[in-house]
Amino acid sequence: MNKLKYIAASLLVGFMTLTSCEDAEIPQVDAENGRAIAGFNGATTTRTVVFNPEAETTTTFTVGVSTISSSDRTAQLSIDTDATTLAQELYSVSTLSPVIPAGQFTVDFTVTTLGSPNLPAITDVIVLNLDSVEGAEILTESEDRLTLGLAIECPSVDLSQVVGSAVTLENPLLEAFGVPATFSDLRTVIAGPEDNQITILGGISSDVGGTDTILTIDLDTGFVISDQSSDGGVSFVNGSTPIPTTKISGRVLTCINQIIINIDNVNFGPPFNSLRLKLQVQP
Repeated sequence: MNKLKYIAASLLVGFMTLTSCEDAEIPQVDAENGRAIAGFNGATTTRTVVFNPEAETTTTFTVGVSTISSSDRTAQLSIDTDATTLAQELYSVSTLSPVIPAGQFTVDFTVTTLGSPNLPAITDVIVLNLDSVEGAEILTESEDRLTLGLAIECPSVDLSQVVGSAVTLENPLLEAFGVPATFSDLRTVIAGPEDNQITILGGISSDVGGTDTILTIDLDTGFVISDQSSDGGVSFVNGSTPIPTTKISGRVLTCINQIIINIDNVNFGPPFNSLRLKLQVQP
């Protein structure tokens, strides 16, 4: 009995978001005869799913009730299509009607991302709602909404896959300086000078007299861990005017031949003080 009470109490904390003791109703814990409170188990589940462009990736989530029952209980989930920004063809949910077996508190369901060369935005989300659970209540404080962010990963980092001629797929920096939308910003990426480095000839953006930009890459994760110009100067210029950057970060996704570069620059006003460039390399 004490074990059941402990499990029920733990689950109840996970199923509810309590803002304060004054405005939140806290039900008494009784695993067999108490009030049945339902929710996603936010206390123990991740809020991120992995997107691998080359493979399907499955992540497990939990929904449950704070009491046990002698009969199965069906939960009803729904996908919030207004809030979900990840394209429908890039993910699937194992079931929207998971069943909590008799004598159990919880049931698992899975969300699978589907490999595709069409890389989603890092800000894309999947939003699931818990609409009902048979024989249970969903309180205002219940965890009845699950917002899942994305972690984009490649299975390995092979810098040879981001060496070659590259076209800029995204460059808000050029737009900031009035470059026509039809402009094609072509760059060349070479290996080195070190084993964990690549060099973008002429800098990361179209310019006149820009210096080569060397990116140092973490070979385990693909993240850009530092940048430098070949002559110790700025990473890029606008025409003949140097545009010093405060920080360059980003990631190489070698499995889809992409270099993503984030530029944080205090010399620009919003929205150009924080920019994201994407280069597609033809290795």
